[in-house]
This record gives sequence, structure tokens and C-alpha cells, in this order.
Amino acid sequence: MLTAGATDELIRISDIRSNNLPPSIAEHMDAVNEVLDWSENYLCKPHPELGRKGSVCPYVKSSMNKDLFFMSVYPHKVIDRKEIAPMMREFGDFFLKAEPTDGPEAIFKSLLVIFPYVGWKNAPEIIDATQRELIEEFAPKGIMIGEFHPATPNKVGLWNRDFRPLYCPQSMLVIRHMVPSDILFLKNNKVTSRAYIKYFGEKAPPAMAPHLAEAIARFDL
Repeated sequence: MLTAGATDELIRISDIRSNNLPPSIAEHMDAVNEVLDWSENYLCKPHPELGRKGSVCPYVKSSMNKDLFFMSVYPHKVIDRKEIAPMMREFGDFFLKAEPTDGPEAIFKSLLVIFPYVGWKNAPEIIDATQRELIEEFAPKGIMIGEFHPATPNKVGLWNRDFRPLYCPQSMLVIRHMVPSDILFLKNNKVTSRAYIKYFGEKAPPAMAPHLAEAIARFDL
């Protein structure tokens, strides 16, 4: 078991297999298992609306297989919006320090925080709002914070603009490394666009060039 702080507990899939679970997670294994099932049968599989071949997320299967798939649960029924952002900052700091910190394996690291008491009605005001608050802090560090929930965040797919890839049966905030396709999520903000250029710049793949050019023109970068 790994801890990101005094009360913020993290597990890996190997902890589930060995039944090495803190009470805050053991009490919410239904939610954890639902996320694992969603990860394996949605993120790790092709989707007819995706608009390209391959799995919805090409990194998740390796993340799970390599035991770099970190999970935690926000166990409180009463949601204190003010404490979520500081908690996610702490998780972000942990994520940056957790091995592997560099090299080809680091890209497979991911950290999921599940909010079992945040449903589709209040997910936008809690999950989406926290993501918007923190993305300008996270992106310059080369990491992303993403929002997933049952209300289906209104972000389109890269290859099919009618596809909404961020639906999840549980509400979550997810931390991962920035990848070249993230310009789609970052191009509407000057701070995050500049962060993308810092990490990818001329290394952005050709398919991302129009989105990058859009951001450069919009913000005079």
C-alpha cells in the first residue's frame, strides 16, 4: 500500500490481489471494481464511435499490467469542495515523485481518485470545476488532470467529434502524463497551450498540427 499523505491512501492492482487494502478503500470495493471493469472493458477495448482503430486509451492496458495503475477513494458522503483541490495537488506531487519518474515506462503511470458519493447531478459542479481549477497548475508540470463521471463531460473525441470519451459510471479525477494528443484538451487556454508547446513543440505529430496551429494563432504564442 502507498500513501500520498496522512489520510490519502493509494493502492495498486497488486494490493487488491493480495487483499492489502485500507478501510477507506475496502468499504468501497464495489465502486473500485466498477472502475476496474470499465477500464478493462471500455478503455482497453475498441469502440465503434471512436473514429480510429485500437483501444479507447492505448495506455491503460499496459498501466494495469505493469502495476502502475494507482487508485484511491474519496470516502466521505458529505462533499467538501474546498478540500478536493488541495487533496488533488497532493496526489499530483506524489504522482511526479512515484517511480518510474522518467524513461519509457513513466508514460504508463496513472492515478485515479474515485468519488463514490458524487453522482451525475453534482458531478459537473464538483468534478468538472476541480479539473478546471487545477489544469493550469498541472499542465506546466507535464501532467494532466482529467474528469470522468456519469454525466458525461462535454469533451469530444479527437477522431469523432460526436464521441464523448470521458463517460464513466463512477465520478473520478485522473492524473497522468501529458501525451501528444492532449493538444485537443489544452488548445483553448493560453497557459495550457504554452505548456503543451514546452513539452512537445515541433515534436507534435502531424495529426495534431492543425490544433497546435490554432492555439498558436489564438494566443500569439
